[in-house]
Amino acid sequence: MWLRLTSHFSQTNLKSGYSGSKIRKPMPLFVGLLPQSLGQLLIFLIVLANSQVFSASVNNPFGIKYCQELVYFFLTVFSYVYVLSQIRKSLTFKKVDLIVLAMVMFAILYSALAAWQRFGQPIHYGIIEERRTLGFLIYFPVVWSLRGKIVGFEQILTWIVVSGLFCAMLSVGFFSGLISPLREMHVLSMAIRGDRCAMGLAYMSFAALIIVQRLVRGRHQVGWLVPLFLLTVILVVGQTRQILISLTLALFVLSNSIRWVFWAAPLTAIGLWLSTKINLLAEFFEKYQTLFAQLVSDQYLTKSYRVLAISEVGREVLQGAWFGSGSLSLMWRDGFLRIYGKYFFLADIGFFGSFYKFGIFAVPLILVYLVTQYRVLQRIRNHSHYRLLFAAWVQLLVLIPVAATVEYRGFVSGLILALSVTAIYDGSPGNCSVSDFQVHESR
Repeated sequence: MWLRLTSHFSQTNLKSGYSGSKIRKPMPLFVGLLPQSLGQLLIFLIVLANSQVFSASVNNPFGIKYCQELVYFFLTVFSYVYVLSQIRKSLTFKKVDLIVLAMVMFAILYSALAAWQRFGQPIHYGIIEERRTLGFLIYFPVVWSLRGKIVGFEQILTWIVVSGLFCAMLSVGFFSGLISPLREMHVLSMAIRGDRCAMGLAYMSFAALIIVQRLVRGRHQVGWLVPLFLLTVILVVGQTRQILISLTLALFVLSNSIRWVFWAAPLTAIGLWLSTKINLLAEFFEKYQTLFAQLVSDQYLTKSYRVLAISEVGREVLQGAWFGSGSLSLMWRDGFLRIYGKYFFLADIGFFGSFYKFGIFAVPLILVYLVTQYRVLQRIRNHSHYRLLFAAWVQLLVLIPVAATVEYRGFVSGLILALSVTAIYDGSPGNCSVSDFQVHESR
């Protein structure tokens, strides 16, 4: 994989269809910002809603009850209509599309059946509990819009940036008290990050990667304020260790060098100096110091909710639960609360949570996704697209221990897969044609 990455970066522009006499025009920061048709407006709204900006999660002050479920319902209906239309129109079906459908259906149905077999939970409760897996279906509207040339590849990226900035501005508005929350947030009094606002962080990270790449290609000086703003919001408002670590690695992969360190290091030094002068920043850095120190503390390694949940999964496996136990819904007899207690959250333990739900079948499920995404990335000949999507994928890989890629991060992994598939035959110089992708079709 790394050999592939370095070979992509070391090739010259001549292989991408550029001649030495041509001067590449600077890449605008916001390509195709405004939708020009109803189809484009629809896709823009889907991309925005996929950011989960209005998801009623614990740390989202702007969450609207059942809003995300409405998005899942729309994605399900859209995917069903799209698949039927493809089959009726040409009697062909792309293998990547089939793999996406199979993964989503397996994850939802197997978990529901396993919970019914193990605990007696009605199957419909299990299906409802696995609804977040439907976020992976964002793949189909994005693929439909790009294959049908309703929108351009760079235009989709622009809308991801706009959505990330929208989440960031809402977060800053709440954090600063300028915007009132839509719902009351219940935070433990002893929580270190009681004032955090974890909303749309995945989109903010992706948006930062997109803008950094466009800045490198276009050399816009003022544009560096955009990723700096996003990174600041992730640090100060989001206050998440996982996103911070994974995004740092993704930026390193995106740059393929340590050049970005030379501009990041002075900014960090200035920030540390200011922290000694301004009490607010001093408290902020002290909080992060506490958060990272917590990761290696005896209290965290033995008594944290995440470690306790992983220990329970280990005990279940040792007792013979090799074929999975599914996931219980709070709507049915208080779910896992009555069995394990208040600390058991499958969404927080990544691969271990997947193994609890699917047992040994979690391994092939994850491998199918990883192999599919990797093989699709290998077919992208546009170095710019490849580098961006590979960096975004690396960030997902880093998060696997704490966030299941298919079930709980599907709204991002499905988006990256859709962009990767269409980047293969994107109209940019040096890319494959549509006919090059026919190997992914079955009759």
